[in-house]
Amino acid sequence: MIYEKLSKSYLQLTKNTEKMKTQSGKTPVSIITGFLGSGKTTLVNHILTANHGFKIAVIVNEFGEIGIDGDLIVKDENSILELSNGCLCCAIIGDLTQIVVDLEKSGKDFDYLLIETTGIANPAPVAEVFYFDPRINSKYFVDGIVTVVDPINLEIDIEDNEECYKQIAFADLFILNKADIVNGSQLEKSKALLKLVNPVTPYISAEYGKVPIENILQLGSKPNANILENHHEEHDDHDHKHHHSTPVESESIIIEGAMNQGKLRYWLSTLIFDRSDLIYRMKGIVNISGCDEKLIFQSVHRLFEDGNGGAWTKDEVRQTKIVFIGEKLDREELLEGLHSCLATDK
Repeated sequence: MIYEKLSKSYLQLTKNTEKMKTQSGKTPVSIITGFLGSGKTTLVNHILTANHGFKIAVIVNEFGEIGIDGDLIVKDENSILELSNGCLCCAIIGDLTQIVVDLEKSGKDFDYLLIETTGIANPAPVAEVFYFDPRINSKYFVDGIVTVVDPINLEIDIEDNEECYKQIAFADLFILNKADIVNGSQLEKSKALLKLVNPVTPYISAEYGKVPIENILQLGSKPNANILENHHEEHDDHDHKHHHSTPVESESIIIEGAMNQGKLRYWLSTLIFDRSDLIYRMKGIVNISGCDEKLIFQSVHRLFEDGNGGAWTKDEVRQTKIVFIGEKLDREELLEGLHSCLATDK
């Protein structure tokens, strides 16, 4: 079975406990995705009815000429509902921009924007709109991609549907829904499958989409500097490669020694330019030569962000840890590229 091939080592991001992240006064955007029947609308309703004090606008992406998802959304005085017919990740991506622009022009006051995608949508193009469209990227930022998972049907969905893989690969947080009706063994198999495709993203088990609101609305799209490390003492060429029957795979690499920041930025930018269609995500913590602070970064296809990850503590091993998720990953090429970025100063 696919889950039996799970690597023994992986990275898991810890919960971001900071207050709601702001980015130069921009409005945070959460993209709620997940395969058909996973419970996305249930999660959105939980967010809208929870006691958090935020005014939230919701864009529901309905697929088909007659949609009913919008009718299932709980509406109250603190929520704004907008509907989009068709798949936002496909031909009508421009409609998303127009909806957001119209929301801005309406004068309606809201603190947060949720986008619920269809069950067959790739969330990456939706996120890209908020980075690349000049009409909205000055006012909004992607706080995170939340993927709702149905552990009962995950193994079937993940084997048969490429979009299910992409929803998992791009996730910043997994909501393992329906925990009340799934047995423990099945839940563990689902966790193993998720780690096999995306070994860096944390998960929360939920019943009817009920999870602590701060885990979603304060997610933060950048990796937190605090990493829970479950690695064995295996580095460089001894790290594990994840194999499975689908084209999506992951490579976890640990490099000893400090990196030259200029060389690393050039190599990463070249890699993204040449392979953005095949490398879905990168997340990493980098040891920069001559710097007492960590560099943290992530990418989603062409999107790249990096920043200060806080100071290295005395008991931490200064090393670079990067996870690549995508298709046709050449481990030796990635290792060679990273080693070429090592600082030559002693």
